[in-house]
Amino acid sequence: MARLIRTEKEVEGRFEEVWLVVEEDALEQWPAGPREIVGRPAQRVTGPMRARGEARYTSDLRLPGMLHAAVLRCPHARARVRLELIRKCSHGLAGRACLSDASLAYARPM
Repeated sequence: MARLIRTEKEVEGRFEEVWLVVEEDALEQWPAGPREIVGRPAQRVTGPMRARGEARYTSDLRLPGMLHAAVLRCPHARARVRLELIRKCSHGLAGRACLSDASLAYARPM
């Protein structure tokens, strides 16, 4: 037996009311009886560890030879980073590499 269902469809911020014809499937409905999982609060396994500050996150991961990145952004729109800053970055003691728009000119735009 078919059912008529009213639903709302959103495309690019515009909402539209749509009526759909849905054929009844041959699957059984949710079995009757006590609900053991559905409708009950889920226990958070990591809750106590988070509260004590013992939980581990991906930012806590440290591997040998691991490099970190920092992005230098200019506060001015359409401004360029000067060549002296790029040279200081590439010759600095803490830095391994310095990437600029000139060094990434070969990369395809995303």
